[in-house]
Amino acid sequence: MSTKRLIAFLLAAVMLLSFAACGGEGDSSVADSSAEEVSSASGELSEESGEDSSSAEGGDSSQAESSDGASEGASSEEDSSVAESQPEEDSSVAESQPEEDSSVAESQPEEDSSVAESQPEEDSSIAESQPEEDSSVAESQPEEDSSVAESQPEEDSSVAESQPEEDSSTVIVGDGPLNYDNMKGIWLYQYTTSTSLFKNGSSQRSESSYRELVQRIINNLTRDGFNTVFLQMRPYGDALYPSEIYPPSPFATSGSRHNGTFSYDPLEVFIEIAHKGGISVQAWLNPMRLMTDSEIAHVSTDFKIGQWYNDSSKKGTYIVKSGNRWYLNPAYPETRQLVIDGAVEICKNYDIDGIHFDDYFYISIEDKATDLAFDQAAFNQYGSSYGSASDLNVRKEWRRNNVSTLVKDIWTAVHDYDKDLLFGISPAGNIDNNQTGYLCADIKLWCSTPGYIDYIAPQVYWSMDYSWDPAKFDVCVRSWIRLCTSDSVKLVIGMATYKALNNASNDSKDPGWYVRKTNIADQLDYIQRLKQVSGFIFFKYESTYNIFSDGYNSGCSEEIGNYIGLIKEW
Repeated sequence: MSTKRLIAFLLAAVMLLSFAACGGEGDSSVADSSAEEVSSASGELSEESGEDSSSAEGGDSSQAESSDGASEGASSEEDSSVAESQPEEDSSVAESQPEEDSSVAESQPEEDSSVAESQPEEDSSIAESQPEEDSSVAESQPEEDSSVAESQPEEDSSVAESQPEEDSSTVIVGDGPLNYDNMKGIWLYQYTTSTSLFKNGSSQRSESSYRELVQRIINNLTRDGFNTVFLQMRPYGDALYPSEIYPPSPFATSGSRHNGTFSYDPLEVFIEIAHKGGISVQAWLNPMRLMTDSEIAHVSTDFKIGQWYNDSSKKGTYIVKSGNRWYLNPAYPETRQLVIDGAVEICKNYDIDGIHFDDYFYISIEDKATDLAFDQAAFNQYGSSYGSASDLNVRKEWRRNNVSTLVKDIWTAVHDYDKDLLFGISPAGNIDNNQTGYLCADIKLWCSTPGYIDYIAPQVYWSMDYSWDPAKFDVCVRSWIRLCTSDSVKLVIGMATYKALNNASNDSKDPGWYVRKTNIADQLDYIQRLKQVSGFIFFKYESTYNIFSDGYNSGCSEEIGNYIGLIKEW
C-alpha cells in the first residue's frame, strides 16, 4: 500500500471515530466519503497481499524441487565408484571345513587362479559405503578391472554400515512367506542324540515338552536379533516330519530305524511358534546323502529309496555306494525328481518360507578308478557326448551339469508353487572344490545366471589369520563377492561359531581362534561394511545357545560376549 493511501486510510478512520463520538452530528457527506476511502484502501490491500502470497509459494516450491534433484544426483554420482581394486593374488578361495573335517584344501591350480567371471561394469567394485556426511570417495575402479575391492582400514572412520539399521528387519513379502532383505540366520543342526530337540531318549519328545523347547529357541533368537532359522529336515535321505516321499527319520521318531511314526508333526509346530515370533523358517535339506548299509536295508518299499535298494537294476545305478554310505545319483531324471518332489511336498504341506540345500553334492573319492566307477553306468547312458569315459575332467563336467539341472529344476518347482518362496544353497567355502573339484557344484553358473538360486551362503569357516591367504575370512568373502554377478542372487555369509571356543586349540594353520576372542565380532563388523553382502548364518545354534535353557553355550562364552550384542545392530 502507498504512503498516500495509508495516510488517507488513517484520516478516514479518525473522522469516523470523531463522528461517532459526536452522536452522529456533523456533515454526513464527510462520513460517506471516508467510508468509501476505507473500502477502496482495504480492497487494494487484499489484492496486493494475494500477489505476495502466490509469489512466495511458487518460488519456494520450485527451489525445493531443484535442490532435491541436485542433491540426489550428487549422492548417486559419489557412490558409484568406491573402493580400491582387489590384489591379483587374492582371486582364489579356500575349502570349507565342515565340523567333522579338519583338513584344508591345497592351493588353487594355476589354471584356476581366477575365481570368477568378470563383474558387470556397474558392479565391478566392491565397496564399503561412505557415510552420508562424508563427501570423500575412494579411487575409482578402472572400467576394465573386474577384481574385488579391498576393504577400508579398520581405523578409517569414513566407513559406514552399508545397510541402514531400519532396513535390517524389512520383510520382503506381506501375507505370503516371511523373508527378510537382510538375513540374520542360524543353522539348527538337529540330527544328534545328545542335544536332540525332537527326541527324549529313544522316543519322540512329548508335544508339550517340544513346544516348550521350540518356544525357548524362538525367544532366544528374537531377543538377540536373529530373523531366520535353517531347520534341518533331511540329513540322510529321510524326513524329520511326516512324509509320503521320504522315510521317517530316527532322529525325530521313536526307535532307531527309518520305520518309526510321528505322534505329532514337529515341523508344523515349529513353524507356528517361529512365525508368531517373527522368525522365518527355511527347510534345510541334504539332497544326495542317504543311509548307511545297515540303515537303508530297513527302509520300507513304500518309499522310492527302499524300492531302488531292493531292485538289482537300480541298486548301484540310481543309488550308489561309497564306503559304508549310499548316495542318490543325480544323473538320472528319476532321482532328481525324487529330490524335487520332496521339496515341493514341504512347500505344499507347510507354511514354510524357503528351501535350503547344504554343501554335499558329489563326494570325494581319492582313487581315480574308483571315482570313475562310481557312476560309470550312468555316464555310459547319458554322458558319452561329453567325451572320453576315462577322463576325470570330462566326468566332472558332466557331473556339474547333472547338479545344475537339479538345482534349476528345484528353483523352478519351488517358484512355480509360490514365487515368493526362497531357494538357496550353502556350498563349501573353497570355490575350486566346488567349481573344478570333487563337489561338481557350478557355483559360477548359479551366481551369474537368474533361475538357479535366490541366494548363495558359502561356508567361510576360517578366521582372518589363516595361514593360506585365499582362506583368510576377508579375502575369501571378497572372492565370493566377485563371483556373484547376477542381481537376482544375494550373498549371505556362513560363519563358524562352532570354532569360537574358549579353549580353542593353537592350530598353526588357523591360529585366529586361539589368539583372540573377537573373531566372530570382527567378521560381523567386516561384512556389515560391504554393501554386496546381504546377511550371515551362524553354524550352529548349539554353539551359541544351550538348547535346553535360556542361556548361552558356556564353552564359547568369551566370543559370544563380544558378538551377541552386534546382531541387533546388523
